[in-house]
Amino acid sequence: MGSISLAISFVLLALLHCQGFHLKLISPESSQSPFYAENISEIQNVNRGFEITRAGRGKTKPNITAVPLNYSSSKYITPRLEYFRSDYVAVIGFGTPVKEYYLIIDTGSDITWIQCEGCHPCFPQNQPGPFQPLQSRTAVLLPTRHRFCNGRGIHRENNDCRFRARYADESVAEGLMLMDMITSHSSLSQERQTVSNFAFGCGLSNSNFEFEEGNKIAGILGLGFSDVSLLHQTSKSRFSYCLPRLSTPYTYLTLGDDAAIHVGRVQHTPILPGDLSGGYVVELIDISIGNYRLGLPRDLFKESDGGGMLIDTGTPFTRMHPFAYEVIVAYLRTYFSGLKPYDGRFGSVWADLCYEKMEHMPEIPAITYHFDEANLVVLGKNSFIVTKEFFCLGMLTEGKDTILGSYQQKNIRFLFDLESRQVSFAPEDC
Repeated sequence: MGSISLAISFVLLALLHCQGFHLKLISPESSQSPFYAENISEIQNVNRGFEITRAGRGKTKPNITAVPLNYSSSKYITPRLEYFRSDYVAVIGFGTPVKEYYLIIDTGSDITWIQCEGCHPCFPQNQPGPFQPLQSRTAVLLPTRHRFCNGRGIHRENNDCRFRARYADESVAEGLMLMDMITSHSSLSQERQTVSNFAFGCGLSNSNFEFEEGNKIAGILGLGFSDVSLLHQTSKSRFSYCLPRLSTPYTYLTLGDDAAIHVGRVQHTPILPGDLSGGYVVELIDISIGNYRLGLPRDLFKESDGGGMLIDTGTPFTRMHPFAYEVIVAYLRTYFSGLKPYDGRFGSVWADLCYEKMEHMPEIPAITYHFDEANLVVLGKNSFIVTKEFFCLGMLTEGKDTILGSYQQKNIRFLFDLESRQVSFAPEDC
Protein backbone atom coordinates (compact mmCIF):
# COMPACT_ATOMS: atom_id res chain seq x y z
CA MET A 1 0.00 0.00 0.00
CA GLY A 2 1.81 2.17 -1.18
CA SER A 3 0.50 4.54 -1.45
CA ILE A 4 0.81 5.46 0.96
CA SER A 5 2.26 6.54 7.71
CA LEU A 6 0.89 9.98 7.47
CA ALA A 7 -2.95 10.01 8.28
CA ILE A 8 -4.81 12.07 5.64
CA SER A 9 -8.45 13.02 5.50
CA PHE A 10 -9.75 13.79 2.03
CA VAL A 11 -12.54 16.16 0.90
CA LEU A 12 -13.06 17.05 -2.79
CA LEU A 13 -13.62 20.77 -3.45
CA ALA A 14 -16.32 20.91 -6.11
CA LEU A 15 -15.92 24.51 -7.24
CA LEU A 16 -17.35 25.15 -10.69
CA HIS A 17 -14.46 27.36 -11.84
CA CYS A 18 -11.78 24.87 -10.80
CA GLN A 19 -9.94 22.71 -13.29
CA GLY A 20 -9.20 19.98 -10.78
CA PHE A 21 -10.09 18.22 -7.57
CA HIS A 22 -8.83 19.63 -4.28
CA LEU A 23 -8.32 17.02 -1.59
CA LYS A 24 -8.09 18.05 2.05
CA LEU A 25 -5.04 16.49 3.73
CA ILE A 26 -5.10 16.19 7.51
CA SER A 27 -2.03 15.67 9.68
CA PRO A 28 -1.87 12.36 11.59
CA GLU A 29 -1.62 14.30 14.84
CA SER A 30 -4.68 16.44 14.04
CA SER A 31 -7.81 15.83 16.11
CA GLN A 32 -9.65 15.62 12.76
CA SER A 33 -7.76 12.45 11.87
CA PRO A 34 -9.48 9.08 12.41
CA PHE A 35 -6.17 7.84 13.81
CA TYR A 36 -5.81 10.66 16.34
CA ALA A 37 -4.70 9.35 19.72
CA GLU A 38 -4.28 11.99 22.40
CA ASN A 39 -2.26 9.79 24.74
CA ILE A 40 0.40 8.68 22.22
CA SER A 41 3.91 9.73 23.30
CA GLU A 42 6.72 10.98 21.06
CA ILE A 43 8.55 7.68 21.48
CA GLN A 44 5.44 5.68 20.53
CA ASN A 45 5.01 7.86 17.43
CA VAL A 46 8.62 7.25 16.40
CA ASN A 47 8.26 3.52 17.08
CA ARG A 48 5.19 3.06 14.96
CA GLY A 49 6.76 5.08 12.13
CA PHE A 50 9.83 2.84 12.16
CA GLU A 51 7.63 -0.27 12.27
CA ILE A 52 5.65 0.78 9.21
CA THR A 53 8.83 1.71 7.34
CA ARG A 54 10.46 -1.62 8.10
CA ALA A 55 7.32 -3.57 7.20
CA GLY A 56 7.19 -1.84 3.84
CA ARG A 57 3.40 -1.68 3.82
CA GLY A 58 3.33 1.49 1.78
CA LYS A 59 4.19 -0.34 -1.43
CA THR A 60 2.04 -2.77 -3.39
CA LYS A 61 3.77 -6.07 -4.08
CA PRO A 62 5.10 -6.03 -7.65
CA ASN A 63 3.99 -9.61 -8.30
CA ILE A 64 0.25 -9.20 -7.77
CA THR A 65 -1.44 -12.11 -9.50
CA ALA A 66 -4.97 -13.16 -10.31
CA VAL A 67 -5.96 -15.63 -7.60
CA PRO A 68 -9.46 -17.06 -6.95
CA LEU A 69 -11.35 -15.79 -3.93
CA ASN A 70 -11.02 -19.10 -2.12
CA TYR A 71 -7.25 -18.62 -2.03
CA SER A 72 -5.92 -19.35 1.45
CA SER A 73 -4.33 -16.42 3.25
CA SER A 74 -3.39 -18.38 6.36
CA LYS A 75 0.35 -18.11 5.74
CA TYR A 76 0.36 -14.32 5.87
CA ILE A 77 1.99 -12.40 8.68
CA THR A 78 -0.41 -10.40 10.81
CA PRO A 79 0.79 -6.80 11.19
CA ARG A 80 0.33 -4.80 14.37
CA LEU A 81 -2.44 -2.23 14.66
CA GLU A 82 0.16 0.54 14.74
CA TYR A 83 0.98 -0.21 11.10
CA PHE A 84 -2.06 1.81 10.03
CA ARG A 85 -2.07 4.80 12.34
CA SER A 86 0.26 7.02 10.32
CA ASP A 87 -1.48 6.85 6.96
CA TYR A 88 -3.12 9.68 5.09
CA VAL A 89 -6.80 8.97 4.60
CA ALA A 90 -9.55 10.26 2.34
CA VAL A 91 -13.20 10.86 3.10
CA ILE A 92 -15.24 9.96 0.03
CA GLY A 93 -18.87 9.13 -0.61
CA PHE A 94 -19.96 5.91 -2.32
CA GLY A 95 -23.29 4.97 -3.86
CA THR A 96 -26.80 6.38 -4.01
CA PRO A 97 -27.84 7.40 -1.41
CA VAL A 98 -24.37 8.59 -0.49
CA LYS A 99 -22.51 7.11 2.47
CA GLU A 100 -19.09 8.49 3.36
CA TYR A 101 -16.08 6.32 4.18
CA TYR A 102 -12.44 6.81 5.18
CA LEU A 103 -9.96 5.30 2.71
CA ILE A 104 -6.17 5.17 3.08
CA ILE A 105 -4.46 7.09 0.27
CA ASP A 106 -1.73 5.07 -1.45
CA THR A 107 0.43 6.48 -4.27
CA GLY A 108 2.07 3.04 -4.58
CA SER A 109 -1.05 1.14 -5.70
CA ASP A 110 -3.71 1.51 -8.37
CA ILE A 111 -6.93 -0.21 -7.33
CA THR A 112 -9.38 1.56 -5.07
CA TRP A 113 -11.31 -0.90 -2.92
CA ILE A 114 -13.72 -0.79 0.00
CA GLN A 115 -14.80 -3.49 2.45
CA CYS A 116 -18.25 -4.81 1.51
CA GLU A 117 -21.12 -6.42 3.34
CA GLY A 118 -20.85 -10.21 3.30
CA CYS A 119 -17.05 -10.20 3.67
CA HIS A 120 -15.24 -13.13 5.27
CA PRO A 121 -12.79 -12.58 6.78
CA CYS A 122 -13.47 -8.93 7.57
CA PHE A 123 -11.66 -6.33 9.66
CA PRO A 124 -13.61 -4.38 12.32
CA GLN A 125 -15.27 -1.29 10.88
CA ASN A 126 -17.29 1.39 12.63
CA GLN A 127 -20.37 3.18 11.26
CA PRO A 128 -21.55 3.25 8.56
CA GLY A 129 -20.09 -0.27 8.40
CA PRO A 130 -19.14 -2.21 5.26
CA PHE A 131 -20.43 -0.88 1.94
CA GLN A 132 -23.77 -2.40 0.88
CA PRO A 133 -23.87 -2.61 -2.94
CA LEU A 134 -27.43 -3.92 -2.97
CA GLN A 135 -28.57 -0.79 -1.13
CA SER A 136 -27.08 1.55 -3.74
CA ARG A 137 -29.33 2.42 -6.70
CA THR A 138 -26.30 3.16 -8.89
CA ALA A 139 -24.07 0.13 -8.13
CA VAL A 140 -23.49 -2.46 -10.85
CA LEU A 141 -20.99 -5.25 -11.41
CA LEU A 142 -18.07 -4.34 -13.65
CA PRO A 143 -18.72 -6.17 -16.96
CA THR A 144 -16.21 -8.88 -17.79
CA ARG A 145 -15.80 -7.30 -21.24
CA HIS A 146 -14.65 -4.03 -19.66
CA ARG A 147 -11.01 -3.09 -20.33
CA PHE A 148 -10.33 -2.87 -16.58
CA CYS A 149 -11.17 -6.56 -16.22
CA ASN A 150 -7.89 -7.60 -17.76
CA GLY A 151 -5.56 -5.35 -15.80
CA ARG A 152 -2.96 -5.75 -13.12
CA GLY A 153 -4.51 -7.46 -10.10
CA ILE A 154 -7.88 -7.82 -11.86
CA HIS A 155 -9.10 -10.92 -13.70
CA ARG A 156 -12.13 -12.68 -15.12
CA GLU A 157 -13.49 -15.68 -13.23
CA ASN A 158 -16.63 -17.38 -14.53
CA ASN A 159 -19.04 -14.50 -15.16
CA ASP A 160 -17.44 -12.09 -12.71
CA CYS A 161 -14.66 -9.53 -12.78
CA ARG A 162 -12.57 -9.96 -9.62
CA PHE A 163 -9.64 -8.17 -8.02
CA ARG A 164 -6.86 -9.11 -5.65
CA ALA A 165 -4.60 -6.52 -3.99
CA ARG A 166 -1.67 -7.82 -1.98
CA TYR A 167 0.57 -5.34 -0.16
CA ALA A 168 4.21 -5.53 0.88
CA ASP A 169 3.34 -6.43 4.48
CA GLU A 170 1.29 -9.42 3.18
CA SER A 171 -2.12 -7.86 3.87
CA VAL A 172 -4.56 -8.92 1.16
CA ALA A 173 -7.94 -7.74 -0.10
CA GLU A 174 -9.93 -9.57 -2.75
CA GLY A 175 -13.45 -9.57 -4.12
CA LEU A 176 -15.67 -8.36 -6.95
CA MET A 177 -15.15 -5.30 -9.13
CA LEU A 178 -18.07 -2.86 -9.11
CA MET A 179 -18.99 0.44 -10.74
CA ASP A 180 -20.80 3.11 -8.77
CA MET A 181 -20.94 6.85 -8.21
CA ILE A 182 -18.39 8.45 -5.90
CA THR A 183 -18.97 11.83 -4.31
CA SER A 184 -16.95 14.40 -2.44
CA HIS A 185 -18.06 17.71 -0.98
CA SER A 186 -16.22 20.97 -0.51
CA SER A 187 -15.37 22.37 2.90
CA LEU A 188 -15.68 25.85 1.34
CA SER A 189 -19.12 25.53 -0.28
CA GLN A 190 -22.17 23.30 -0.42
CA GLU A 191 -21.29 22.11 -3.92
CA ARG A 192 -20.79 18.39 -4.47
CA GLN A 193 -18.72 16.81 -7.21
CA THR A 194 -19.47 13.32 -8.45
CA VAL A 195 -17.84 10.73 -10.68
CA SER A 196 -20.25 8.26 -12.26
CA ASN A 197 -19.39 4.64 -13.07
CA PHE A 198 -16.22 4.69 -10.99
CA ALA A 199 -14.67 1.20 -11.01
CA PHE A 200 -13.49 -0.11 -7.63
CA GLY A 201 -13.06 -3.30 -5.68
CA CYS A 202 -15.70 -4.64 -3.32
CA GLY A 203 -13.59 -6.38 -0.67
CA LEU A 204 -15.15 -9.71 0.31
CA SER A 205 -12.05 -11.41 1.73
CA ASN A 206 -9.77 -9.04 3.66
CA SER A 207 -6.87 -10.70 5.47
CA ASN A 208 -4.27 -9.36 7.90
CA PHE A 209 -5.69 -5.87 8.35
CA GLU A 210 -5.48 -5.89 12.15
CA PHE A 211 -7.70 -2.94 13.02
CA GLU A 212 -9.29 -2.88 16.45
CA GLU A 213 -12.91 -2.27 17.36
CA GLY A 214 -13.98 1.29 16.55
CA ASN A 215 -11.83 1.42 13.39
CA LYS A 216 -13.10 3.92 10.78
CA ILE A 217 -10.98 2.83 7.81
CA ALA A 218 -12.94 1.09 5.03
CA GLY A 219 -10.30 0.46 2.35
CA ILE A 220 -7.62 1.89 0.04
CA LEU A 221 -7.71 4.76 -2.47
CA GLY A 222 -5.22 4.02 -5.28
CA LEU A 223 -3.33 7.03 -6.68
CA GLY A 224 -1.02 4.97 -8.86
CA PHE A 225 -0.37 5.21 -12.59
CA SER A 226 -2.55 2.59 -14.30
CA ASP A 227 -5.91 3.14 -16.02
CA VAL A 228 -7.92 1.86 -13.05
CA SER A 229 -6.46 4.43 -10.64
CA LEU A 230 -8.43 7.45 -9.43
CA LEU A 231 -6.29 9.75 -11.59
CA HIS A 232 -7.13 8.08 -14.88
CA GLN A 233 -10.77 7.40 -14.05
CA THR A 234 -11.30 11.09 -13.32
CA SER A 235 -9.38 12.01 -16.53
CA LYS A 236 -6.64 13.74 -14.55
CA SER A 237 -3.01 13.30 -15.55
CA ARG A 238 -1.34 15.24 -12.75
CA PHE A 239 -1.56 15.77 -9.02
CA SER A 240 0.33 17.74 -6.39
CA TYR A 241 0.64 17.85 -2.62
CA CYS A 242 2.64 19.56 0.11
CA LEU A 243 2.76 17.70 3.41
CA PRO A 244 2.69 20.00 6.46
CA ARG A 245 4.65 19.97 9.68
CA LEU A 246 2.79 18.84 12.78
CA SER A 247 1.75 22.37 13.73
CA THR A 248 -0.44 22.61 10.61
CA PRO A 249 -3.67 20.60 10.94
CA TYR A 250 -4.31 20.14 7.22
CA THR A 251 -3.38 21.06 3.66
CA TYR A 252 -4.68 20.10 0.21
CA LEU A 253 -3.86 17.60 -2.51
CA THR A 254 -4.90 18.71 -5.99
CA LEU A 255 -5.71 16.59 -9.04
CA GLY A 256 -5.98 17.99 -12.56
CA ASP A 257 -5.02 21.27 -14.21
CA ASP A 258 -5.04 23.16 -10.91
CA ALA A 259 -2.11 21.02 -9.76
CA ALA A 260 0.87 23.38 -9.98
CA ILE A 261 3.83 24.82 -8.06
CA HIS A 262 3.53 28.56 -7.48
CA VAL A 263 6.43 29.29 -5.12
CA GLY A 264 10.12 28.50 -4.79
CA ARG A 265 12.72 27.32 -7.28
CA VAL A 266 11.09 24.48 -9.20
CA GLN A 267 13.19 21.48 -10.22
CA HIS A 268 12.18 18.56 -12.44
CA THR A 269 13.31 14.94 -12.65
CA PRO A 270 12.01 12.22 -15.00
CA ILE A 271 9.86 9.36 -13.75
CA LEU A 272 11.78 6.22 -14.69
CA PRO A 273 10.35 4.26 -17.63
CA GLY A 274 8.77 0.90 -17.07
CA ASP A 275 5.87 -0.49 -15.07
CA LEU A 276 4.61 2.33 -12.85
CA SER A 277 1.88 0.32 -11.11
CA GLY A 278 4.15 0.01 -8.08
CA GLY A 279 4.51 3.78 -7.67
CA TYR A 280 6.55 6.74 -8.89
CA VAL A 281 10.28 6.02 -9.13
CA VAL A 282 13.03 8.52 -10.03
CA GLU A 283 16.75 8.02 -10.67
CA LEU A 284 18.88 8.61 -7.57
CA ILE A 285 22.52 9.28 -8.47
CA ASP A 286 24.19 10.31 -5.21
CA ILE A 287 23.60 11.77 -1.72
CA SER A 288 25.13 14.69 0.17
CA ILE A 289 25.13 15.36 3.92
CA GLY A 290 25.45 19.07 4.48
CA ASN A 291 28.06 20.18 1.94
CA TYR A 292 29.78 16.79 1.81
CA ARG A 293 28.96 14.64 -1.21
CA LEU A 294 29.28 10.93 -0.42
CA GLY A 295 30.38 9.86 -3.92
CA LEU A 296 28.29 6.68 -4.05
CA PRO A 297 28.55 4.40 -7.10
CA ARG A 298 26.21 5.80 -9.75
CA ASP A 299 24.62 2.43 -10.53
CA LEU A 300 24.10 1.53 -6.87
CA PHE A 301 20.43 2.49 -6.68
CA LYS A 302 19.56 0.64 -9.87
CA GLU A 303 19.60 -2.44 -7.63
CA SER A 304 16.55 -1.06 -5.79
CA ASP A 305 13.04 -2.20 -6.67
CA GLY A 306 11.99 -0.10 -9.67
CA GLY A 307 15.59 0.89 -10.44
CA GLY A 308 15.71 4.06 -8.36
CA MET A 309 14.04 5.89 -5.46
CA LEU A 310 10.31 5.48 -4.89
CA ILE A 311 8.48 8.62 -3.70
CA ASP A 312 5.83 7.21 -1.38
CA THR A 313 3.25 8.71 0.99
CA GLY A 314 2.63 5.32 2.62
CA THR A 315 6.13 4.91 4.08
CA PRO A 316 6.78 7.23 7.07
CA PHE A 317 10.59 7.30 7.08
CA THR A 318 13.12 6.87 4.29
CA ARG A 319 14.31 3.36 3.42
CA MET A 320 17.83 3.27 2.04
CA HIS A 321 19.94 0.80 0.07
CA PRO A 322 22.14 -1.02 2.65
CA PHE A 323 25.49 0.06 1.19
CA ALA A 324 24.46 3.71 1.03
CA TYR A 325 22.96 3.45 4.52
CA GLU A 326 26.25 2.22 5.99
CA VAL A 327 28.13 5.10 4.35
CA ILE A 328 25.59 7.64 5.66
CA VAL A 329 25.67 6.27 9.21
CA ALA A 330 29.49 6.11 9.27
CA TYR A 331 29.77 9.75 8.19
CA LEU A 332 27.16 10.95 10.70
CA ARG A 333 28.81 9.07 13.58
CA THR A 334 31.97 11.01 12.88
CA TYR A 335 30.02 14.25 12.47
CA PHE A 336 28.26 13.82 15.84
CA SER A 337 31.23 12.20 17.62
CA GLY A 338 31.15 14.78 20.43
CA LEU A 339 27.57 13.95 21.42
CA LYS A 340 26.25 11.31 23.79
CA PRO A 341 24.42 8.48 22.00
CA TYR A 342 20.79 8.07 22.98
CA ASP A 343 19.67 4.50 23.58
CA GLY A 344 16.59 4.53 21.38
CA ARG A 345 13.77 2.81 23.26
CA PHE A 346 11.52 2.23 20.28
CA GLY A 347 9.74 -0.98 21.15
CA SER A 348 10.42 -3.65 18.54
CA VAL A 349 12.51 -1.37 16.29
CA TRP A 350 15.99 -0.08 17.03
CA ALA A 351 17.20 3.18 15.51
CA ASP A 352 20.88 3.01 14.55
CA LEU A 353 21.72 6.67 15.02
CA CYS A 354 20.25 8.61 17.98
CA TYR A 355 21.83 11.29 20.18
CA GLU A 356 20.85 13.28 23.22
CA LYS A 357 20.25 16.96 22.52
CA MET A 358 22.73 19.39 24.08
CA GLU A 359 22.81 23.15 24.49
CA HIS A 360 25.91 23.45 22.31
CA MET A 361 25.96 20.91 19.51
CA PRO A 362 26.68 20.76 15.77
CA GLU A 363 23.96 21.89 13.43
CA ILE A 364 21.76 19.00 12.32
CA PRO A 365 22.66 18.77 8.61
CA ALA A 366 20.40 18.67 5.61
CA ILE A 367 20.49 15.59 3.38
CA THR A 368 20.45 16.21 -0.37
CA TYR A 369 19.25 13.56 -2.81
CA HIS A 370 20.87 14.08 -6.21
CA PHE A 371 18.36 12.99 -8.83
CA ASP A 372 18.68 13.05 -12.60
CA GLU A 373 18.68 16.81 -13.42
CA ALA A 374 17.53 17.85 -9.92
CA ASN A 375 18.66 18.06 -6.29
CA LEU A 376 16.15 17.52 -3.49
CA VAL A 377 17.30 19.18 -0.25
CA VAL A 378 15.66 17.74 2.87
CA LEU A 379 16.38 20.01 5.83
CA GLY A 380 17.81 18.58 9.03
CA LYS A 381 14.52 18.91 10.93
CA ASN A 382 12.94 16.60 8.35
CA SER A 383 15.91 14.31 7.68
CA PHE A 384 16.08 13.61 11.43
CA ILE A 385 13.36 12.95 13.99
CA VAL A 386 13.88 15.76 16.47
CA THR A 387 12.20 15.63 19.89
CA LYS A 388 12.71 17.67 23.06
CA GLU A 389 15.27 15.22 24.47
CA PHE A 390 16.90 13.49 21.51
CA PHE A 391 17.16 13.28 17.73
CA CYS A 392 17.47 10.26 15.44
CA LEU A 393 18.21 9.71 11.77
CA GLY A 394 14.82 9.23 10.10
CA MET A 395 16.06 6.41 7.93
CA LEU A 396 16.19 2.60 7.96
CA THR A 397 17.54 -0.10 5.68
CA GLU A 398 15.56 -3.18 4.70
CA GLY A 399 16.44 -5.19 1.61
CA LYS A 400 17.62 -3.09 -1.33
CA ASP A 401 14.57 -0.84 -1.52
CA THR A 402 15.17 2.91 -1.63
CA ILE A 403 12.08 4.93 -0.68
CA LEU A 404 11.66 8.61 0.14
CA GLY A 405 9.37 8.55 3.17
CA SER A 406 6.59 11.00 3.88
CA TYR A 407 8.37 12.47 6.93
CA GLN A 408 11.19 13.58 4.62
CA GLN A 409 8.69 15.08 2.15
CA LYS A 410 7.30 17.70 4.54
CA ASN A 411 7.30 21.36 3.49
CA ILE A 412 8.11 20.42 -0.11
CA ARG A 413 5.55 20.81 -2.89
CA PHE A 414 5.56 17.76 -5.20
CA LEU A 415 3.90 17.72 -8.61
CA PHE A 416 3.50 14.41 -10.45
CA ASP A 417 2.78 14.80 -14.19
CA LEU A 418 1.88 11.51 -15.85
CA GLU A 419 1.77 12.91 -19.39
CA SER A 420 5.29 14.35 -19.29
CA ARG A 421 6.37 11.54 -16.94
CA GLN A 422 8.20 13.80 -14.55
CA VAL A 423 8.16 14.82 -10.90
CA SER A 424 8.61 18.50 -10.04
CA PHE A 425 9.27 19.91 -6.58
CA ALA A 426 10.08 23.10 -4.70
CA PRO A 427 10.30 24.11 -1.02
CA GLU A 428 7.07 25.54 0.40
CA ASP A 429 5.69 26.40 3.83
CA CYS A 430 2.76 23.99 3.85
